Amino acid sequence: MSYFTDITTIPPVCVVTTGDEDSLKRFHVPVNGTAKDGISVLLERSDNGVRIYLTADGTPVSWVRLTFPAEFPAGTLFLGDEWERGYGTLSWRGMSVERHMPWYFAAYHRESRTFGGYGVRVRPGAMCVWGTDAGNISLYLDVRSRGRGVVLSGRRLMAAEIVFMQADDTDAYDGLRSFCKLMCGDPRLPEKPVYGFNNWYYAYGRSSREDILADADLLSDVTEGLENRPFMTIDAGWEIIKPGQAMWSGGREGYGDMARLASDIASRGVIPGIWMRPLKENADAVPDEWMLPANSGGERYLDPTVPEVLDYVKEQVSRIVRWGYRLIKHDFTTYDMFGLWGKDMGFSVTDSASSFSDRGITSAEAVSNLYGTIREAAGDTVIIGCNTIPHLSAGIFELSRIGDDTSGLYWDRTRRMGVNALAFRLAHNGVFYMDDADCVGIIDKQSIPFELNKRWMDLVARSGSPLFISCNPEAADDEVKAAMREAFRANSEQRDDTRPLDWLDNSCPREWLINGRRETFVWHDKDGYDAISDPRT
Repeated sequence: MSYFTDITTIPPVCVVTTGDEDSLKRFHVPVNGTAKDGISVLLERSDNGVRIYLTADGTPVSWVRLTFPAEFPAGTLFLGDEWERGYGTLSWRGMSVERHMPWYFAAYHRESRTFGGYGVRVRPGAMCVWGTDAGNISLYLDVRSRGRGVVLSGRRLMAAEIVFMQADDTDAYDGLRSFCKLMCGDPRLPEKPVYGFNNWYYAYGRSSREDILADADLLSDVTEGLENRPFMTIDAGWEIIKPGQAMWSGGREGYGDMARLASDIASRGVIPGIWMRPLKENADAVPDEWMLPANSGGERYLDPTVPEVLDYVKEQVSRIVRWGYRLIKHDFTTYDMFGLWGKDMGFSVTDSASSFSDRGITSAEAVSNLYGTIREAAGDTVIIGCNTIPHLSAGIFELSRIGDDTSGLYWDRTRRMGVNALAFRLAHNGVFYMDDADCVGIIDKQSIPFELNKRWMDLVARSGSPLFISCNPEAADDEVKAAMREAFRANSEQRDDTRPLDWLDNSCPREWLINGRRETFVWHDKDGYDAISDPRT
């Protein structure tokens, strides 16, 4: 029985929006390639679905909206993805007209156990977001150059490839994982499981060469005897903050020579890794024309559509590789390009009224070009994308941070961001990339009760996805060391088969199936949840 409408077989209504915010014009365009006002939209069958092509002359094009007639059976639940990381709000819900669902959405009819998937294949040429109502499915293709319409100048843009899947008599998790494989058939995965330490959630940027080597010694100790060696990742705080000096050209005071530091980490029997923010630079260190216009907060970052900027990013990444770091975690590029966090984006990825320097490419193309530059410069160095876009990262980076920051200080933040992201994006793991659900932060055993941190550590360790721990060596007593040894022993192989069970009803699942065995994780202590412990809540 066909519970869900196969939209790849139905001609949609197409509405194109041209111009910019002060001069927008909307009109219908046929989807057979016939030009109207110099703009044509063509839908063409592919092996997996339907490709959408947009051609335009000098008219700026902002949006293409395709609306397909479709109805859903009563009781259908919907799950959408996020623009970048999750922010603790991923969940199965009933229909909501206002709900924006970037990249794909899943529909599940629990009574009949029928799954429906609607999405676009990874690495599209547009920023894609879905919406539903009682009688329609709409796909919005944001083809702007940042905040202004793209000027294609006669170029043919492959904006996206729509794919659809229905699976009968299936579990929602199995359906979603199969659908993710339909959207991405070419992930770039690490040769060996990636795991280890990251110093952010106990040091919070206040660290030194001596501190990092103490971290490396501890990591070596708790992974002794494991054939697959862990990564010791230096997070933010090492970079140079000095006007006129390149931020990523060396270490700040207290770090010494960065190549020597990498060598000293490696001498402990662990693999050196490092964090960077490729689109941030010190004032007066680069030409002003390399910079984007200021965002709403007055901040300015590098414009990746300037060819010299891509060369500059390549230079910074290549230097880090030459220093000897074998994992690079790059961060903040979505915020730096668009001026918004994913949780604030809605149907639009930016509130900027300006374009990129090169107005002839879309935002999605600009992001993909930046990612490709980082990948090329890194060579076979493992890349973790943080604050990156999952659908544009898939097939380019080995790992992706799937949720907003956990914490070494506030348990509710770890529970809200970490558990939610792991549950609702675990279907991406090994299909788009390997999931990084973020760290277990251990400053001491009191800020976050260790019994709670230990549960989070145990779940991630046996999730089949990478485990990273931030542990203050002063907090590493025998109990903490024993827990880390056990967790890393499992995670160094990442062979576990894990899935959430109660996720249709619970945004912070307690019930999990791990290697065929049902296990319960209680995400609060004896006093219950403390939802106001984090002052940022």
